[in-house]
Amino acid sequence: MNAIAQLLIHSIQHSVSNLNKGGYLNKILLTLKFIIRKLMLKFRNPLIKHKVGKYEIFFPLSHNLPIDSIINPIYSTNIARIASLANEKFQNFTFIDIGANVGDTLALLRSVAEFPVLCIEGDEEYYSILTKNVKRFHEVIAMHALIGERDQDIHGIMIPNYSGSKQVLLLKNSRNLLKFENLVSILEKFPDFLKSKMIKIDTDGYDCKIIRGSLKWLEKVKPIIFFEYAPPYLAEQSDDGISIFSFLNEIEYKFMLLYASNGDFMFSSTLDNQVFIEELHSYFSGPKTRMCGDICVFQSEDDDLFEVCRRNELNYFKNYRQQNGI
Repeated sequence: MNAIAQLLIHSIQHSVSNLNKGGYLNKILLTLKFIIRKLMLKFRNPLIKHKVGKYEIFFPLSHNLPIDSIINPIYSTNIARIASLANEKFQNFTFIDIGANVGDTLALLRSVAEFPVLCIEGDEEYYSILTKNVKRFHEVIAMHALIGERDQDIHGIMIPNYSGSKQVLLLKNSRNLLKFENLVSILEKFPDFLKSKMIKIDTDGYDCKIIRGSLKWLEKVKPIIFFEYAPPYLAEQSDDGISIFSFLNEIEYKFMLLYASNGDFMFSSTLDNQVFIEELHSYFSGPKTRMCGDICVFQSEDDDLFEVCRRNELNYFKNYRQQNGI
């Protein structure tokens, strides 16, 4: 079935890439292919391969990234560009990937530079695929763990959020316990990453909890933090979201780069700009089409790196739009 799934995903990718020039027939065929995919997933979720950056890695057929990346080839490439510049500045640079999924961010990182990466994934299905994908890379550790604000057991389950992501659903009466660990507790098991200078967090609602639970470590180590900001998901975990900017500002985080969920660079600002943050929060609290973005924050002492990254992003997207006629 894996071979059939691979042929199907290639066919879907071809139809998607020709969506605007294939006419109604192509749209009808694409719909049929999605129906076939849905029917296949009722019986199995076979593995397929898809190229991310320079590397082919495994995905489950249910994962939407192999399809979405055809529509939006710049998705998540911002993380790799920023990490590459950080690697140039910091000696012995290491990277922590929380919510590593199947390793797509890892593949992008290794497409631009070589440095140690700790990949942490809480979902069992994605973790099993992650372990297959990390085998081809050196100096990469995969860890199965749910990271939260503190070490605790919570009654709940992991459910699909959208194709390619899983979310924690809290169920007070559930017999199933989810074991959460504080980030520092995890890092004590992997001391080589205790001084990591960049951390990515993408956990569908737990991002700010993870940051709050790590404030003392963040204040000491001062890493770049790249995290998802999704007020609707945060609210589901009883998190207001917006207060995280004050917490970060109090420990000397000063600058931010703001991205749309598709990876498109939007704006830069400072974390003490309360008007901008209020409007940012309002924007991403809106319709589902724009319900999340990504934010990259820098310590005040990394103002030079922030400016290099900001300028690099402006130039990258200027060239990208010129080359693609956007």
